[in-house]
Order: sequence, then structure tokens, then C-alpha cells
Amino acid sequence: MGGQHQYGVMHGFRECILFRLQKPANIITGELRVGDLLDDMGSWRDDVLNFFFTEDICRRIKSMSARDVRVSDRWTWLGDAKRGFSVKQCYLKAMQNKWQAIDLMPNIQGGVHNDFWKRLWKLPVAPKYKNLVWRACVGILPTCVALNHKGVEMGLACTFCGCEDEETFHVLVDCPRLHGLWSGSRFDFGSRLWHNNITEWLAVEGVAWTQEQWGMCVIALYLLWEARNAIRFSNARLCIDQFWCRVEAVWEELQDLKSWKEWNNMFGRSLRWEKPTMGTVKLNTDAGTLAEGGGVIGGLLRDGNGVCVAAFTEMVDMSYNATVLEAKAIKRGMEVAMGLGFERVVCESDAKVVLDFLMNMEAPLCQLRTTCQQIVNLKSFFSSIEFSWVPRCCNKASHFLVSFANNYVQDNLWIDQLPSFLSDGLDFVVSEAGKYGVRLIMTLVNNWSDYGGKSQYIQWARNSGQYINNDDDFFTHPVIKQYYKNHIKAVLTRNNTITGVTYKDDPAIFAWELMNEPRSQYDYSGKIIQDWVSEMASYVKSIDNKHLLEVGLEGFYGESVPERKEINPGYEVGTDFISNNQVPEIDFATIHLYPDQWVPSADEAGQSAFVEKWVQAHIEDADKVLQKPILLSEFGKSSRSSGYSVDKRNNYYQTLYDFIYNSARSGGSCAGGLFWQLMSQGMDGFRDGYEVIFEEGQSTAGVIEQQSQKMSSLSSDNQSFRL
Repeated sequence: MGGQHQYGVMHGFRECILFRLQKPANIITGELRVGDLLDDMGSWRDDVLNFFFTEDICRRIKSMSARDVRVSDRWTWLGDAKRGFSVKQCYLKAMQNKWQAIDLMPNIQGGVHNDFWKRLWKLPVAPKYKNLVWRACVGILPTCVALNHKGVEMGLACTFCGCEDEETFHVLVDCPRLHGLWSGSRFDFGSRLWHNNITEWLAVEGVAWTQEQWGMCVIALYLLWEARNAIRFSNARLCIDQFWCRVEAVWEELQDLKSWKEWNNMFGRSLRWEKPTMGTVKLNTDAGTLAEGGGVIGGLLRDGNGVCVAAFTEMVDMSYNATVLEAKAIKRGMEVAMGLGFERVVCESDAKVVLDFLMNMEAPLCQLRTTCQQIVNLKSFFSSIEFSWVPRCCNKASHFLVSFANNYVQDNLWIDQLPSFLSDGLDFVVSEAGKYGVRLIMTLVNNWSDYGGKSQYIQWARNSGQYINNDDDFFTHPVIKQYYKNHIKAVLTRNNTITGVTYKDDPAIFAWELMNEPRSQYDYSGKIIQDWVSEMASYVKSIDNKHLLEVGLEGFYGESVPERKEINPGYEVGTDFISNNQVPEIDFATIHLYPDQWVPSADEAGQSAFVEKWVQAHIEDADKVLQKPILLSEFGKSSRSSGYSVDKRNNYYQTLYDFIYNSARSGGSCAGGLFWQLMSQGMDGFRDGYEVIFEEGQSTAGVIEQQSQKMSSLSSDNQSFRL
């Protein structure tokens, strides 16, 4: 603190917010301390806050929370370096003692009971569900009314009904279009939830609710807010059919996750599918619901050698919830086993509710009771049959089977073989790319856990008895490196079952990528990743010297050019854009760009300045230092970021496309850009806010098409690209 003004810096988990005091702090105490902002009961003093801070900052201070219960409480006030405090504790006291002063949902009668937050945070649901309820209760959900209060000019009408103003309680509870939904829960849950009790849940009477009722309500509110966003930003439609079935499915999946965590605590990281004993077949089943109604069930039968002896998928037309579908999958699997003459069967499923019912024959849903009774009746056809719950990680094959089966409209039964789409899916992708003239950059592993990633290699090593310290061992442990090399060899030398062409010879493949966005959690010197890039790049080229190779970097600078590190967005990730790309086997460089994630505290002008500096610096270094081509291989703008609009996304794309085109036109190193990410309609489960769906964003499609034509014209004019 110094100068003519005093500053308090609130350090959070991912960002820091600088609060500038309006008046000199010594008016009250000589120096402003956190204790001066609180009364004896630990609640915020409105008179002091209003004196020193703007209305918006007062609101933020009073709404502080430990946002993720999985993360230790590290919020600290640095206005006085000698004094710290737990924001979580102050926040809880503020909520209990001055609840109505923090802008509750309107229409809630009475105060909130003291156990409300304690029970909310202890619910066995993901933090995102609980955070949504907290934001709704403290009035900081970005509803139309709330955004207008913050100066955003937009209509006030409710997204669902279009009639009344969209404030929190209305859009989540009291909208006329939701009355039927809330009242309909009586039929789905036997009066466990209904419209009138939402207000009771937030009042004293709510203390009598069961954990299941709490969980269902929290999930329902979250899914409604998701539906609201899909309607407003993606032109979706409100679909309340089977809504409570989806709520129940989410709840049960979270309970399965809880059971998995209990197993994981008991058995560590050694959980995996295990072969049955010889003479016994193991049945693994799974099921999934479809957005248009109905669902799909599937399963596999494997013998004592782990060989698949049968597999099936089946579409279910009638509208059942996820739990009943899981039971029907077990029933169908038993029928397949019976038809093939197997007498000893072990049935495994990750549907804990179904298996619990099979043990005690008690179920709240009559549909589930009926199906499970049919399963019990089938037991007499086997000399030995066992039912066992397993976590999802031990049931992956059936899960993937059901996921792929969504693309098939007919029922399928495979005998003595795996379905081809479980083993040949990548062959199909490469074949289709070649057919339509698309060139692929093939990523060999992901830094992140999506689709397995490097964490899957860590898991395999631990399962084999290797001592693994942390995820950075992926880059250094000899066993894991050999796993990765085995994978490289298997992919590069694979013979495509559709085209007959080996991957390392396939012209549909443009380049190989060592890893998507490699990062080190512990070594910021860059040595670990530098050594790994050198070793793996050499190995790839020893098998395939026909295709190009790149690292998969985001573009963070490192120790090789220290003065360039100031261009990084305030942190390092253990990579070095210069030295990593100077490895002889690396043919071209890449950068990624996500200003809304990397510099979230900057305003639009600040983010634009970062973008310009980031792109220009890397193109300049590719031109002069690396003397290699460069691709802007990932960039995007999230529809979930504040102030988002399609026009802003188009302008952002156009800015980057102009950098690329100007470089290419002048014979520079930058020769292309790939936005993240292209999707088609019906891929809702993959949406992350960055998706581009041409049917929903025609103007964005136009921007992309125009850039493609401009770049193609350069090629036709014989102005060469270095690629």
C-alpha cells in the first residue's frame, strides 16, 4: 500500500481483483483492516462497505465464497499483511445472520435455517450444481434483469415464457411454463418434490428434506439454467419431457461416482476390469437415454481368456428412465447368454440402484420393480449367476458400445467378435477424410484427461506396480515412455481395414502431433519436456519420415529466450516455444490462443492487445528464429464468456484470419489457422462453449468460408506456402 490511494488485493483461486478505495482509509481507523469491515457477529458492516467501495464492489465482497469445496481455502486479504482470515467462515456467518440483506431470491418467506449451507456443501453432487444454487440465492445469476442492472442493454423478458421480467426466482421456479414441470415431479417421484416446496426448501421447513430431495432439487435447478442458456444462446427449444428422468439419472450417476470414490479409497488406483474364472462368462452392460425419447442398451459377454464371445445393442422405443434402461440391459444380456447356452454367468453393471434392488427387492419405481422381477425369473435358467456392481472404469467397453450404438437405428447382435466400430473407428475417420480431401493432424496423446490422456498412461503404470510420483512422470518414467512408444508404433504401422493403406503411408494424414498442449506441473525450467520432445520426435521419424511432425504447443515462451516470457499470460507451463520447436525432427510450429481463459481479468481492449502481441511475436520468431512454418492450430471464443455475441466471435476470427492471410501473402511463416471446434447438430454432449455449428451460426460460417477462399487464391497464384 502506498501513494495517494490505498489498495486492497483479494487473491482468489484463479484470479486477483484489485479494489480501489474511494476515500483514505485512515478516516476510520488509521488503516483499514478486515476486522473494520465486520461486526461482532462476523457479518459485513454495510455502513463501512458503502463508505469505501462502490455498490458493485460491495456486492462482490458480500458474495464471496469458497467456490470449490475440493480446493483448500486460500483466500487472503493483503491490505494488512499481518492479518488474514477465512473468507468461507465470514461468508457463512454473513449468510446466517444477515441473509435478507444479501439479495435473496424474491418471494422466499422467512430466513434460511442455519444448516442450509452446511447441508448444501455436503451434498454428494459436483460443485457446479451447488455453485449454481449459491449464485441464485445471492442474486448473481446473469439473468436478463441482473444484466440490465449492470448496464447491459438487452430485453427483460423471460427466456422461457417471454412475458414477465426474467429475474432469478421467476426463471427457475415461478415461470408459467415451469409450473407443469414442478408439479409433474409428484408423478415421477411420488411427491418427493413439487413446486410449492421449492420455497420451503430455502426456508426453515427445508431442514426436514432428505439428502435425495436436496440433491434432486439442486440438479433440477442446474438443468433448468442450462436449458435457459441453450435456448437463449443456441436457439434450442424448451423440452420438459422426461425432465425428471434426466434429473434422476444425473443423481444416480453421481451416487455411482460416490460409490466409485469409496472403492477407490479402499483399493487405491488398482481398479480395472478382470477376467472371469475359466468356464464362466462375464456380462457387462450399460444403457443410455436419447434426447428424442427412449434409449439404447448394450452389453458384452467375455470368457475366461477375456475374449469377446458376444455383444449386443438394442434400441428401446418406450420412454423409460436411465435406471430402468440399465435393468433392461442386464435382462437382455442374460437372454443372450441363455440363448448361447452359457450356464455360469457373472453380471457386472455400474447401475448401483438396480443391483441394490436385486439384493433386497425394494424399489421406488414400479417399472424398475417389474423389470428386476423378470431378471430374477431368468436366474433359474443358469446353474450359477452372480450380480456385481463395478465403477465406470471397470465397465468401459459396454459404455463405449452404447455410446457408438446411438448412431445405429437397428438392433445388433455380434457372435464371437467385437463390433467393428469399437476397434475400427479411427480407420473410418481416416478413410472418410481421404475420400473428401480433408487432411488430418493426428494427435498421439492428450495432456488433459479427456479421452484418457497422459493420466491413462499413469494409471496403467500404477496398475502394473510401478511407483509413480506425479503426472510429470509421463515425460520421464522409462516404463511409461515405452508404453507411449508402443502406442506410436501401433498407430503409425496400423493397416487401415477399410482402405488397406498403412497409416504411415496414408496421404490423408497431414501431420502427427506428439501431444495436445503438453504442460509440466512441476518443472518450469523446460528441461523435462525438452528432453521428451527430442526423444519422441526422433522415435516418430524413425518409423515415419514421410509425414510432417509438430509438438502440439500452445506457444508459451521459456528460458531459451527469457525476454520473451513477458509475452506469456502471466505464467509458465514448462514448455519453451523456441527450444521445443528447434528440435531437428520438428517440421513446423503451432500456437493456441484463448484470451478469455488466459487473461480473464482483462477487459475487451486488454484481451485484444494480448491477442495482437501474442500472434505477432510468434510469427516473427517463426520467420526469423525458427525459420519454420507456423500454424495457429487452436483458437476460439466461448459463448459462456461475459458479453459474448456471435458478432464478437466473428470479429475475433476475422482479426486472426487477417494476421494469417497477411503473413502468407507476404511469403511469411504463418500458413493457416484451425478454430476450436467444429460440430454438427445433435452433439450436445460435446459442447464446451467454443463449438461452431454452421446451421446455428451462418455468419461465422461465412467468415470461415471467405478466409478459405482467400488462402486458396494464394495457392492458385503460385505464392508458395512453406508447408
